[in-house]
Amino acid sequence: MKKKTDAIRWAKHQKRWFGKWHTYLGIIAGIVVSFIAATGSLLVFQDEIDRALNPGLFHTLEGKPKLAFHEVFDIMKRSYPARQISSISLSEKDDLCDAYIVMLSTKGEPGKAIEAFIDPYNGKLCGKRIYRSSFVKILNELHANLMLSLPGKIIVGLSTLVLLILTISGLRLWIPQKWKQLKSVLTVRFNGSWKRQNYDWHNAIGFYTAPFVIVLCLTGFCMNLGILGAPVLMKVGGEDLGVIKKLIQTKSHYIKGIAPLPLKDILYRATKEMPDARVISVLLPTDSAGSFALQMHARSKIGWAKRDAVLIDQYSGKILFNSRKDFQQIGKAYLGWVQPLHYGNFGGMPTKIFAFVGGLSPLLLMISGLIIWWPRYNKQKPKNFSGTTTGPLKEPEPRKVPTIKSYRQTWFKACKQGSGYGLWIALISLVTGAIYGLPSKVIIEPALLTFYLVTSIVMLNFAVALITLVLVLSAKGIVSFRSRLDIFGSVRYFALSLSISVVCLSLFFVLYKCGITEF
Repeated sequence: MKKKTDAIRWAKHQKRWFGKWHTYLGIIAGIVVSFIAATGSLLVFQDEIDRALNPGLFHTLEGKPKLAFHEVFDIMKRSYPARQISSISLSEKDDLCDAYIVMLSTKGEPGKAIEAFIDPYNGKLCGKRIYRSSFVKILNELHANLMLSLPGKIIVGLSTLVLLILTISGLRLWIPQKWKQLKSVLTVRFNGSWKRQNYDWHNAIGFYTAPFVIVLCLTGFCMNLGILGAPVLMKVGGEDLGVIKKLIQTKSHYIKGIAPLPLKDILYRATKEMPDARVISVLLPTDSAGSFALQMHARSKIGWAKRDAVLIDQYSGKILFNSRKDFQQIGKAYLGWVQPLHYGNFGGMPTKIFAFVGGLSPLLLMISGLIIWWPRYNKQKPKNFSGTTTGPLKEPEPRKVPTIKSYRQTWFKACKQGSGYGLWIALISLVTGAIYGLPSKVIIEPALLTFYLVTSIVMLNFAVALITLVLVLSAKGIVSFRSRLDIFGSVRYFALSLSISVVCLSLFFVLYKCGITEF
């Protein structure tokens, strides 16, 4: 009986705690989070939107044979000798009539870069535009950094974490007290009042879109603040972090008097290195130390959704970086799957619809959540407040002095609870990724990568917990033991984080050792 009472009390405590996080974070960051998610929802169909708004740029005349990258480069070099060709790319779709997109830049004027669209069959110009003026580019900038460069990038990255907390806390609040009430919290009662229906819609939308929102949050965090999550994940997966440094700092070996190799030779070396993949974009070197960066897509069971990268010395043609050989499995998964998962284009139209709905749901949840919260806020406001209080003030109850035994009890209890949380976190992340890819029958890759990304977040949280505990202990080092009441919170937070990390890492290594890591 006592255990049941303790369980009920703990459930109520958790609900209050999660409720505060859910409410206040939703109020403070709701508008920013909803805006970022809504713009991302539109970007799921950015190719379709761009073609609809600019049909002339993509209008090509199908014929054979199709021009190669180096042929398009030669045509543009002759047509625009005063401009520098920064990149040449082809649509990732498997269409035969998509235009080549050539980026033309002028030194010292990055804002005036021009996108030229070239017919891949006759080499004629379909049209051109200033890159930064296009609707899709503006939408991308708003979604990625709110058009605020690095500060905006940090804000967006932190906003994805806020949305992740809102989703998890909302799921915790959604859990019914009794399982027989499960049906009622999964449906909308249309015969109820409009407030009741709004509440039901808030619960239903939040629950059914949670799997997609969680994946979008994790991948969005990695795309914006990958400098925090990627090294942690790769280190846990046995990746040599020197590979990341190698990728970032790769340079061509400049030889005086030697001219760079023609693009045709570079393309030949790339396709020889990855014969099962096609080149979909070429980033040309901007100076004498730069290298050619080619993005490759290998056809697999999910179409053209597997990304690889090849960096080539512009003078010798030497392969400086090959993502397949230089990265371990975790690195390959991170490089090849984060962006396709974020935009939902790895599984065709079904997963794109899931990503679209997941991006739109925060806006709907914010509106319905405000409708729920506002009447409660009005009830809590004091009426006829005159600046004086009525009745005697109650003195606060004295807090109990902590003891070694109480600290030990707090530690073991938190470790036990954290182990349970770790199992639930691992299970939910795996199921979430699997649901996301289920319609397209691509289950293992999204499920595993979602769990791997969650593991990196868990490890970052453990680092924060460790730093918090050290700071609290050092700040209280010269104060008497009896005054260290705030250590309880930091000890409990550290114990929870430690046990969650142990569970997630254990499952991570089990999956890794079993070989379920191929991407």
